Amino acid sequence: MKLSVTTMKFLIFLLSFTCFYECGKAMKSKQESVELKKKTYYLYYTLRGNYEVFCNGISLSEYTDQDGTAIASEYLNPLISGKGMQTVSIKINSSDSNILSPEYLKGVKISLYYSENGDEGDLVLVKDFTLKPYNENQPMVFETWSFNADVDYENENPLNSASDLAKEDLHKLSEDVLNKYNEVLSIINSGDANRYSEIYKNSFKRETTSMYLDVNDTQKYINNLKSRVIASKGFMKPIEGYKININPNNKIVELTSSKGKPVLYSIDDKRKIKFFSLQLYRSSKTGKLEVY
Repeated sequence: MKLSVTTMKFLIFLLSFTCFYECGKAMKSKQESVELKKKTYYLYYTLRGNYEVFCNGISLSEYTDQDGTAIASEYLNPLISGKGMQTVSIKINSSDSNILSPEYLKGVKISLYYSENGDEGDLVLVKDFTLKPYNENQPMVFETWSFNADVDYENENPLNSASDLAKEDLHKLSEDVLNKYNEVLSIINSGDANRYSEIYKNSFKRETTSMYLDVNDTQKYINNLKSRVIASKGFMKPIEGYKININPNNKIVELTSSKGKPVLYSIDDKRKIKFFSLQLYRSSKTGKLEVY
């Protein structure tokens, strides 16, 4: 069938419009897909003995007398306030059972990965970190590396207005920290989940935002933490055998056991143990220790 010039012009216009519309939708869909990708960062490492892992100068985990070589990972996002440069650090202490020889240090493996939408099963390597070469045994090794985090959130960082704890009298600081820990212990032991949630609210907000949780999942997360408090009513153990630990950023302080475990914990009548983490900073505005 022969088409008129007018009909052909209309069809060309229609095809052009359709292509423009569909291509526009595809581009928009692609942009939305990119916007929905939420990067989550993980640090994987192979270590043994006595070591501690930090992100931005804040302790993530501490292990003492770790038997054998640990292949572990740490979730970094809660300690990443927003886009930009971040640091990760490793501190390894020598011991009778774990000599920091050049051979051992050369074999230490540390790698940074990210995943999209929190799926740890689909990791993308960002970079491998290596220790600098050592020619003799070391009593202690502390090294730091930087990376650029491309996260899709921005958290207010209370440490921007935190005091430098290294400048405080250690004895007085220890007393203040112990008093704050006992205050939190008392709240948990009373089963007051609402009070617990109130003093941890900024911590909860930072964590849930960094995990990209929506309103419903945020509430589920908080309810789960509150249920742990209720279940620990009357089962909290006294704080004993602790050490004070000022983190490398000199703004976070915490108490840990001699094994590097949290000192706040409960053991219920079924012998189930629940640990409660507590990191503190001193607000330069109020002068008080606050929950990070």
